[in-house]
Amino acid sequence: MKLLKFLVLLIIFCSTATNLKAQLRSVEELRSEFHASVLDESKIPQFYATISEVSEPTALEIAYLGAAEAMMAKVKWSPLDKLKHLKLFESYLAQAIKEDMDNLEIRFLRFSIQYHIPKWLGFSGNMGEDKQKMVQGIASLSHMDVDRKFIRYIMYFLTETGSCTPEELAMIRSKITS
Repeated sequence: MKLLKFLVLLIIFCSTATNLKAQLRSVEELRSEFHASVLDESKIPQFYATISEVSEPTALEIAYLGAAEAMMAKVKWSPLDKLKHLKLFESYLAQAIKEDMDNLEIRFLRFSIQYHIPKWLGFSGNMGEDKQKMVQGIASLSHMDVDRKFIRYIMYFLTETGSCTPEELAMIRSKITS
């Protein structure tokens, strides 16, 4: 009987340790794995598997799961599979934003992915709202709150895509340098 209790506790401990490992990923690790997957499509399935393992995800982790779904749509051959992943992307990002409406990173993830999805598919309807939230969010940050590297990345993307006015870009630049 003691052996059975020990085995049950061992199984519970091992499964908990595995879940904790998945949950202890830092924001920097998530960003790094996401960025690596963007640059190298062969890394997308591993990123997808890693983020899918997280139990009880935070709003940001839900957003990265949604991003992974969108990336999986990119590597699938079947149009039905692509559509399935895009619908999951849309659902996860809506959930993440509902949980944390003012999170700049979640808004940026949705904006940047929607930018790359063909408009005629109908998955790009939140870009104006997300851009407005990002610009307002950056404008309201104090210099102590700013992750300059992340804000630089947002600015680079918005500049390269022509998504912001010169005034908005000047304000973002001022947040990086202040």
